[in-house]
Amino acid sequence: MELNKELIMINTFTNITVTRNHKVIINNIPLNPGEIVDVIVVPKKDSSSIIDLPLAGMAVELKDPFDSAIEEDDWRALN
Repeated sequence: MELNKELIMINTFTNITVTRNHKVIINNIPLNPGEIVDVIVVPKKDSSSIIDLPLAGMAVELKDPFDSAIEEDDWRALN
């Protein structure tokens, strides 16, 4: 079975700093001149910008998760 080379996608990832004039310049792209590419710009998050989540990573224990959170008498009050 021969692969259709047009269907093969090559992804290239790099980290670049935005210049003072709000430009991103990418050098040495491994593609042929004239090829059309999609560009997605995503700000990189560092650990200092992450909101402090005090419960992150803590174990959670569910006690009777299928039990109703509403008492039976409270359901009757709605009727």
